[in-house]
Amino acid sequence: MKKIVALLLVCLTVLGLSTVAFAANYDTLNLTREMAVNAVSGDLVKLNVNGTPKTKKIYLTEEAVNYMADNKKQLFLNMKFIEVTIDPNAIKNIPEWKAKASGNEPLQLDLTFTVKDLENSGKYFTDGTYNTKGMYREPATTFTLEAELRVGGRIAGKVKDLGGSMKINDYYEWSSNWEVPTGGVPADKLRMYYFDIDSAGDAINYVWSLVGGTVNTDKKMVTANITKAGVYCLVGSKDHAATSSDTQNNNAVSQGAFSDITSHWAKDDILYLQSIGVINDKNINFYPKRNITRAEFAVYLVNALGLEENTSLAGKFKDVSTSKDYYKPVLTAAYHGVVAGKSDTAFAPEDSITRQEMAVMFLRAIDKAGVSAGGNDMTKLNKFADAKSIASWAKDGAMVAVNTGLIGGVTETTFVPNGKTTRGEAAAMISRFCKYINQ
Repeated sequence: MKKIVALLLVCLTVLGLSTVAFAANYDTLNLTREMAVNAVSGDLVKLNVNGTPKTKKIYLTEEAVNYMADNKKQLFLNMKFIEVTIDPNAIKNIPEWKAKASGNEPLQLDLTFTVKDLENSGKYFTDGTYNTKGMYREPATTFTLEAELRVGGRIAGKVKDLGGSMKINDYYEWSSNWEVPTGGVPADKLRMYYFDIDSAGDAINYVWSLVGGTVNTDKKMVTANITKAGVYCLVGSKDHAATSSDTQNNNAVSQGAFSDITSHWAKDDILYLQSIGVINDKNINFYPKRNITRAEFAVYLVNALGLEENTSLAGKFKDVSTSKDYYKPVLTAAYHGVVAGKSDTAFAPEDSITRQEMAVMFLRAIDKAGVSAGGNDMTKLNKFADAKSIASWAKDGAMVAVNTGLIGGVTETTFVPNGKTTRGEAAAMISRFCKYINQ
């Protein structure tokens, strides 16, 4: 018997097969450090949690999280109907986790995914109400994520803010069998929507927020980044310009409604950002040739990241007026560390943003999204003759923006760090940013 086992092991070695290739299927996964080490595949720790129960429980121990963070590994979970990629650094950035990390008791994050959660989808998405507004759900893609923190094995409370983003691949079955209107809504118009159960209360009509995402019609999959616990569902609509499914007001701008972008070179980028809810301007014109302001750029980044609104920094910036539409987004961006002021008390919201300021905001946004910043290679940046004129505080941002392709040179030899950017140019950059963090 021992000879047979030995021969089998030799055969596996010759064939180049590893134990990872035969990863076990789990219904409930208690991820220990040892398990994470044994499941390493390249830059990922890959595990299957795709057994029969629709409820998948993932227990992430502190030792496993620290191992993945220290070794720059992300956790990839195959749950059959959805795939989830988790950055361990995002877990370590969860406010509740950070608050307890310095203690002596071990931490653990409990994640509960309920896949094909038709009950919550039907309860909170009233088809009659939403269908009249041209919004049609794909029930089988619904999943609910709940998160709890354990300290010393004891439940310390619910977690809402995930500390960063989780990348979700949600597989759909979109077809004429679903509640699709006459003429149909094509699969490439599917987007991920989010509902906060805790905010439901006794409301009659529930407001679903648009997360967005990109569609791969060949794989029948929508990829999106989520940042909060709650209910998620794919929704098909011919118009995804609104940032949320505000069915009471239905104040979305129709795709292509801007009258001044028809012949502009950034038209496709502007329409793409409308379709995923990053641009939701209510004006007839977009003004693509006008310089973009610091506040406008901050608003678009908040929408692109799907950041949860937070105005706890109210009063910090004396020049950010409560009467302005950008008031809440700017405070939200500041709270999440995506933007900073010109000083401790001034944001300069209506100043034209400089290219080096944009680069720094992109660096912070990439970090918030929990994706790779592209390394520390200064080669591409130093090819610009004016690289030395970039402010010291903006060097890393400029390097990352150039290396990731988000910002190019004004010419082949100049970066122009203090140069201004038009709204059309900014749309192209933010479009590249959205695709970068969702790739």
